[in-house]
Amino acid sequence: VPETDAQAVRIMTIHASKGLEFPMVILAGTGSSPNHQKAAALWDERGKLQVHFAGDIESSGYHEASQVESDFIEAERRRLLYVACTRAESHLVVSHYVGAKGSLGQLLVDQDDDAVPSLDLPTDLSFGRLAGTAAAPVMPFADWESRRLRWQETSAIASTTSVTALAKGASAAGPSSAMRFVDVDDDGLPTFAEPGGEHGAVFGTALHRVLELSGLRDSADFDELTFSVALAAGLSDPAGLAERARSALSSEPVQQAAEREHWLELPVVGSSAGVTVEGVIDLMYRDDDGALVIADFKTDISVTEETIAAYWRQLGTYADMIERITGLSVKELVLIFCRSGAAEVRRRTVTEP
Repeated sequence: VPETDAQAVRIMTIHASKGLEFPMVILAGTGSSPNHQKAAALWDERGKLQVHFAGDIESSGYHEASQVESDFIEAERRRLLYVACTRAESHLVVSHYVGAKGSLGQLLVDQDDDAVPSLDLPTDLSFGRLAGTAAAPVMPFADWESRRLRWQETSAIASTTSVTALAKGASAAGPSSAMRFVDVDDDGLPTFAEPGGEHGAVFGTALHRVLELSGLRDSADFDELTFSVALAAGLSDPAGLAERARSALSSEPVQQAAEREHWLELPVVGSSAGVTVEGVIDLMYRDDDGALVIADFKTDISVTEETIAAYWRQLGTYADMIERITGLSVKELVLIFCRSGAAEVRRRTVTEP
């Protein structure tokens, strides 16, 4: 899944796109032939099982049940086509290639130029209430209200979240994960970045990309690499990007990582209280004693006490996840603030048990 600030193309099914909108949508696969294979089993309007076997052997009521099922499937295909065609905010791209008979492309061609696929359903799709059945009694309003409140509470629980989102909440990440680590020194907050340079989410993403592609080495083609990344990101100052990236490469933690087993842009995912938590670790390396060090590159112009506390919670959460996943211990957390001069490093080490 791309980061929210990445200009990425997302490929998804129609079902996955429900409720979402995008600046531009390309409707693919409309020329494909629908599945005409007969279902092995169907239930008719009386709830009786009707079956079909190879060689066109079928029960007496299968043909009628199959006709009704076909109408339902056709109505569902039109509904899905309508969903797909209304996801675009500005531009909808549809192939003129029709392909197989009965394809979604054929449904589009059959419409008027300015029309959308019809949602009119056949009037005879409803079987009605089965004979001999009675409606269930309506539950008391108090019971219904209680059930509705429980459903609302359950539905409000997020199924997934990110480490960054947890860290930004003062209580969400739980300060316990970061409290296991204490400051190595008391250098205070990082200084302000020099004025005039580029900054922001796009710049930060580009700097992370440069460090990842460099392999933590200031090689002969480093400036060429930085220029390519800056061009792809739409940045106007490749030299400034290279200077900030070099400040990270020359920092002590990165130089230590370059000489040891390390991982860059490492995706991690775990579960906490039934919620899936995911994130990406900028840099992690294994020190000589076998313990792990987790580092994060930052390009902030300035940092407040609240911001840096959130950063420590973020790294503390990563440490907890890595220890649960790998069974290895994390001994140190590092924040590397990339500057046009030397990078400013802040460390926290694990407290003794």
